[in-house]
Amino acid sequence: MTMVSVDSRRFGTIEVDEKSLFEFADGLLGLEESTRSLVLVEQEDTPYFWLHSTTDPDVAFVVTDPWLFWPDYDIVIPDEIEEELGLTGPEDVGIMVLVSVRPAAEGKTPSVTANLLGPLVVSSSTRRGCQLVLDSSRYSARERIGD
Repeated sequence: MTMVSVDSRRFGTIEVDEKSLFEFADGLLGLEESTRSLVLVEQEDTPYFWLHSTTDPDVAFVVTDPWLFWPDYDIVIPDEIEEELGLTGPEDVGIMVLVSVRPAAEGKTPSVTANLLGPLVVSSSTRRGCQLVLDSSRYSARERIGD
């Protein structure tokens, strides 16, 4: 097992097995230089976890499994993406969506949304991933969670 150190402004220095990292060859939209990431679980009893860059200590996103909130969420992964990621079947595919929390006005609750239009697709076997941009008008980049 080869351990690597990941610096994080939020979590300090984390030692992780290199095999637990995900490679996003093209990065994420707007963060193309951040190509390696780690999924961190801060609390076991929550549907949210962190996708943390291994190269930038400031870059960490809250992510979640979309089917926990939208059981009918449906995406089609293009054949070229399946090939690029080395997906071997449904059991090899992981889907995450980015979560945003916007502060609320005084006396109101914060707005929590998920980007269902730009899901992250990862292969559990190759540890490669990418961000899809769906061309569906069925989903939004700001679907409210908890309504």
